Amino acid sequence: MSTDPQLKDFGADVQKISRTQAGDMICELKKDSKNRISVYKKLTERVMGKKVQVKAMCPEATIQCKDLDEITTEEEVRLAMKEQCDLEDVDMTVRLRRGPFGTQAASIKLPVDAANKAMTIGKIKVGCSVCPLRFSQRPEGCYRCLEYGHLARNCKGIDRSKLCRWCGQECSQGARLQQ
Repeated sequence: MSTDPQLKDFGADVQKISRTQAGDMICELKKDSKNRISVYKKLTERVMGKKVQVKAMCPEATIQCKDLDEITTEEEVRLAMKEQCDLEDVDMTVRLRRGPFGTQAASIKLPVDAANKAMTIGKIKVGCSVCPLRFSQRPEGCYRCLEYGHLARNCKGIDRSKLCRWCGQECSQGARLQQ
């Protein structure tokens, strides 16, 4: 990979190379190369072929798209987002779930910059439906003190991880819930 002349510019933008626990290679790029990530991704896949999987790791946000028809597919939602929000080179993951009255809701996971761009538009037309877009808000919940607003790794509260979430005591119900 380092000797390939087509990847010379890519090598100049690499800040650090390391391995994961699974043995996969991570190439961390310099901050000023952020706008060239999609170009590098396509180039690396073309040069290395099928034996490599390239994934751009960046902060992601989840957008909810509700009131979709029951016949709408994930690919239709992806295509509507790319066309109407001008997100051509953006990797996004779309998951559909059933909603009330024969509707569906889509959870769309994409980079934060692209999510902000989509939110300025506010709605998309998928098939016959015009669907509103909104950010998915999931509160952080600590499993150590059972309070919201922080995670267990940053917790300075009392350790309540062995207590029952229903009654607050060390009871047999709490032991079953932990399993």
